[in-house]
Parts: sequence; C-alpha cells; structure tokens
Amino acid sequence: MSQQEEQIECWFLIPILRNSVPREKHPTELWDVFHKCLRDLFHALSGPVDVFRERVKIRAIEDVRKTPGSWPNEQGEIINDESRKYTLLIAEHKVDDLREFLEKVANSFDQDEILCVVRGVKKSVLRRKQAGFLDGDLWSE
Repeated sequence: MSQQEEQIECWFLIPILRNSVPREKHPTELWDVFHKCLRDLFHALSGPVDVFRERVKIRAIEDVRKTPGSWPNEQGEIINDESRKYTLLIAEHKVDDLREFLEKVANSFDQDEILCVVRGVKKSVLRRKQAGFLDGDLWSE
C-alpha cells in the first residue's frame, strides 16, 4: 500500500458470548487466533500489552472498552450482551477482504451477524457456512 493511498475507517463488534445456548464465553485461544488472523490480513493490531498480576509480567489483550448492546432472538426476546469493538483504518479496496474475514469470524464465534460499519454506513455481515472458519480455529464446527 502506498503512503498516498487513502484509508477509511471501519469498525465492527465481536460479542463476548456465543449465540448458542448455553451462551458461553469464547475460548481465550480463539481470541488469539482471531487477533493473529486480523494482524496477518491488515498488518496491524493494538496490543497485546504488558499487564502485571501479582508482580509477574504477562502479555494480554487488554479490553480497553467493552461495548454494551442488545438484540432480539428468534422468539423476539431482547438479549443483552457485551462486545469488543475493533476500529481499523484500511484501504478502500480491502473492504471486501474485511467482509470475507468477518464471515469466517461469524462462524468461528458462533454469531448470526457481525455489526460492521464502513464510513458511517452499516454493512453488517451475516453468517454463511460456506465461508468456513478462521485459520487455526480448532473449537468450532
């Protein structure tokens, strides 16, 4: 990518819990796979950061901010949840790559839909089994 190429802002949310009942947290290892794939595709990622626990330094992804939200399930009941918000600056020609990546994320993270916003316009990505899973995802299927 040339330094003159315009970059646009995109952001998306990854819910903390799986959609399937019981709604469980995603394995830490899946978050690691997600971050590696994100970094490999877009060559950037904030974190991990050094965190000190009981005077021992560990490397961890720090949740700077979790975003609260809700959505209606198939029965019309409102489900409250929290998501991690990711903001990217990418070249416009990479938006399709982001969409394809988020289809795999939807499958790996057991989500029916991933809210994605590109230049202020909602471009949500729906789960598509044909898209497959994130490379390295050993927990889904």
